[in-house]
Amino acid sequence: MLSEKFVILITFASRGIKKIAGLPALLGQPVVMHRYGGKGIAQAVAGWGMKSTSVRARELAEELVLHYWSLEDGFLRSVGVGQAEQTLSLVVDDLGIYYDARRPSRLEALIADDLNDDQLDRARGLQTAWRAAQVSKYNHGRIFNEALPVPYVLVVDQTKGDASVACGLANEASFDRMLSCALAENPEATILLKVHPEVMQGRKQGYFDVDAVSRMPRVQVVASDAHPVGLIEKAAAL
Repeated sequence: MLSEKFVILITFASRGIKKIAGLPALLGQPVVMHRYGGKGIAQAVAGWGMKSTSVRARELAEELVLHYWSLEDGFLRSVGVGQAEQTLSLVVDDLGIYYDARRPSRLEALIADDLNDDQLDRARGLQTAWRAAQVSKYNHGRIFNEALPVPYVLVVDQTKGDASVACGLANEASFDRMLSCALAENPEATILLKVHPEVMQGRKQGYFDVDAVSRMPRVQVVASDAHPVGLIEKAAAL
C-alpha cells in the first residue's frame, strides 16, 4: 500500500536517481517511479539539478501541477568518486539549486533566515566537526605531502561541461581569466592549480590544458589526486 504522499521519480529522464541507495531515507519520503502511477497523490516530481536529464522531470511537474525538486550530490557526498560509490547525502531544493546564479535557491533563502540560539549552536558545532574531520565532497584522496611553496594561491579546475559552469554565468574563457587574474593579483605567489579528481582518474576532461599550464612561470600543477582540505587551509587565497 503506497503512502498518500510520495515523490515521483522519472525513469526515462533520470535513471541515475533510481540507483541511489537509501533514497527514501535521504528524501524523507517514500518514493515511486513515475511509470508505476501516482497521479493525484504525489507530492513532487524530482529530477537531477540542472542537467539536461531534468528537462523531462520539469515538464512532468508542470503537466501534473506539482512542485519540482532539484536533487544534487550533498556537500559531503562519499568516500570515493563515481556512481559505484554510495551517495551519503543529497541536496533537495524546491526553489532552484545552489550553483544556479540565474534564480533563487532554498539554500539562499535559508541563509537569509535568522537563527535562534539552539540553531546557532548546532551550526557552530557542525562547522567545528567539519573542520576537525577535514572532510570534503569526496574523501578518498590522501593529504598532499609534497613541499608547498610559500606563499601560494590555489586555483581550482572543474570538469568540462559541468552544469555549474553555465549556471554560474561562466564559460571556458572564464577559467583562463581566473588563472590570469590569480597571476596578476599575486605577483609574489606561486599559483597552485588543483585538478578535479574525476579528471585525475581519467573519467572526465577539465578546462585547463595541464601540460601547457605546467610550463607557465609561477604555476605548479597538483598532479596527484590529493585531498583538497590541506591545500585550502594553507593557501594565501583561493
